[in-house]
Amino acid sequence: MNETTKPDAAAVAGSDMLLPVFIGQRLLCFANSIGFASTRTEYVVSKIGKKYFYVEENDRLKFDKETLQHIDNVYTQNNVQLYRTEQEIQDIKERNRLYNTIREYFSYGRGKSLSMLREIMSIIERQ
Repeated sequence: MNETTKPDAAAVAGSDMLLPVFIGQRLLCFANSIGFASTRTEYVVSKIGKKYFYVEENDRLKFDKETLQHIDNVYTQNNVQLYRTEQEIQDIKERNRLYNTIREYFSYGRGKSLSMLREIMSIIERQ
């Protein structure tokens, strides 16, 4: 497959492999910046290298081909991540919400019985 053409989704269906990034692909961006409201925009892939790809909207933004994470060689407060679908963004938000709820449940010295803790541990060990 050439990186300039759209890949065949059927070729990777049923596997854990993600579809590779291709030129012209539209990716969703959800950026969280310190002091700024969260913003959602769309970027179009314009150039693909061996490890990174670039977008039309700003050719200085470099993204990792595997993680879709913005690569910044200078420390900034920006956390920019690209996603292939809206569902990915919703899944991340749900995961964070569930994690925070579980973490909060076990904080602040709430008393848990030994039997409850054993049951929770058995659930964790099944993973």
